[in-house]
Order: sequence, then C-alpha cells, then structure tokens
Amino acid sequence: MNLNEKSKLAEFLRVNLDGKDYVSIPKNVTRIKIDVGLSHDAPHAIQWLKNDDKLFVIGFEPIEENIIKLRNLMEKKQNSDIKERFLIVSCALSCASGYTEMFVTPDKGMSSILKPKTFSIDSTLTVRAETLDNFMNLIDLDMFGRIDYIKTDCQGFDLEVLKGAKNTLKHTAIVTCESENLDYINAKNSPKGLENFLNEIGFEYVNRVSTRSKILRKLLSPFMKVIGSKSNVYVKAIEKKHEKPLITGSNVIAIDPTFVNLRYKHLIESGEVTALQFN
Repeated sequence: MNLNEKSKLAEFLRVNLDGKDYVSIPKNVTRIKIDVGLSHDAPHAIQWLKNDDKLFVIGFEPIEENIIKLRNLMEKKQNSDIKERFLIVSCALSCASGYTEMFVTPDKGMSSILKPKTFSIDSTLTVRAETLDNFMNLIDLDMFGRIDYIKTDCQGFDLEVLKGAKNTLKHTAIVTCESENLDYINAKNSPKGLENFLNEIGFEYVNRVSTRSKILRKLLSPFMKVIGSKSNVYVKAIEKKHEKPLITGSNVIAIDPTFVNLRYKHLIESGEVTALQFN
C-alpha cells in the first residue's frame, strides 16, 4: 500500500497517522491484541487493557450507534487509564474491501453482514468493509514483533473475516472465533470450517469439543432456552470452565473455538502470551 492509499484509508476510518505514516501508538506499549466485534461496551477489550498496562488493543465495530457509545464510554473517569491504548475503528471486517449491507437487529450485538434466520431486523445499513490485512498496513508491527491475540465475534461471518487476514494471522499467536453457522443465512464458520482454514496456515485447534460434550449440549439445548445465558446456573458453569487454562502452564482461557499458531506455541506455554475470552 503506497503512502497516498494509506492516507486515504486512515482518513476514511478516522484514525491518525504519525510522522512515519503509521497509526499513532503510545510508546510505552509492547503488546497488541485485536477485538473484532465490539458491540456497544467492548467488555473483552476493556478487561484486557485493565489487566495489562503495556497492551495496545485495536477494536472493530461497524455500527455507528455502537461507536458513539464506545467513545463516550472511553471518556468516563474509570477508563482514563486505558483510552489512549484503545483504537476503536469504525468499519466491518471481511474477506474483501468495499461496501456491504449490514442487518441491524434489536439487540445490536446480534447484527451481522449475514441475514438472520430467526431474529427480527430493525434496519439495514450500508457499511464500509475492510480486510484486516489491508488495515494492518497502517500498523507498525515492528513495535510488537507479533500479535498476541485476535478474538472475533461476527455473528456467522468469522470465517470470512479470517480469510481477509491470512498475512496477519501468520504473525498472530492465538485466535478465538465465535462458531455460529445456524442462525444466519449462508454462514459457513462451523468449527470444522474454521479448523480446516486455520490448519492450512499453521494453527492447532486446542479446545475441540468432545463427542460427549456435543451430545450433552444437544440434550441441554431446550433447557438453556428456558434458563437463558445470564442465569446463575449458566454463569457458574462458565466460571468453573474458566478455572482451567486451555494449555498447561499458560494463561489462555476461552470458551469458543481457539487456535494456537505453532510458531508461537513456546511463548504461549511459557505464559509470555495470554488470551482471555469470558463469554
């Protein structure tokens, strides 16, 4: 990407470039993580930043209403210590750059580029979509050496996001994706689909769901619809699951399908690289 293209992209996405034509990043940070799908409150990104004062986070969110809420949230006193280390980017991520339709649902966190099968739709928006590889031309990765963690929560579109990040993934240690292929039309990001794609670029699936767990989930599915995902029973079960790291000796805790880049596995096992996905 030449300088003119970088400048145009940065201007469109409302991010500032420094004198070296990269996004301005505080000099004291040494690690970087990426959160795709922030919704209105970015709970993961905020928790990561609160836990690590040397961390810089890039977050992507396409819905302008959510962006406004996030920027207001960052102006609150309790977030004064993290706002300079949190870059909020107003765009969707995809496997190609351009404009795309976004289906906005009553619960904005369920909105997607894919049309929902069962959720109602409040409105549709035309949003800018970029590939993560294209955006990362604006980041001086030499400051970090690698990306510690990418978490995607894209409502059925996660695999398409990863397809637009092949080069970025080569320099990424851990990836967690929401595996959702039932509630959205033409969704292809089943656990197997994610695994096949990430295996090809050097990742290992570290929390594969056992056949026993799959059967148990199917049997409990009607019960879960009744008690809901915010019930005390469910929350306690999730907390218990989080007590055990996915890799011995590491600090990698996640529920959704999680993949480790074999190139960085020694850094993960030593605890140098961490990852946390709590819902």
